[in-house]
Amino acid sequence: MKTDEKNNPDKTYPLTIGDRLMLLQTLPAEGDIITIRILRDLKTRLGITEAEHQELGIIVSPDGRVQWQAEKDKPKDISIGKVARAIINEALTKLNDNKKLTEAHLNIWDLFHGDD
Repeated sequence: MKTDEKNNPDKTYPLTIGDRLMLLQTLPAEGDIITIRILRDLKTRLGITEAEHQELGIIVSPDGRVQWQAEKDKPKDISIGKVARAIINEALTKLNDNKKLTEAHLNIWDLFHGDD
């Protein structure tokens, strides 16, 4: 991860499709008005583009699992602000406290937990 500029509190993270999907699943569904607006913006940045969908051959199975050609999945730099990082951190901490983390969370835990 890297800071975009000295005065910009955003940080850029190299996230794969798997990381981005895991973050989308981890984010809270509810919050105050500010949180919901920040989450809406974050979800847009984390989402899969049409080009990625085509390039990676993304398929959603009937049971909701998402599959793609992992060998073509290159990390994409995603800029995430300080408040959004705090929301991610809080969601990961809550999962950890409730012993609900899985191996699939490890990469995003390592990237975001304790950051800031």
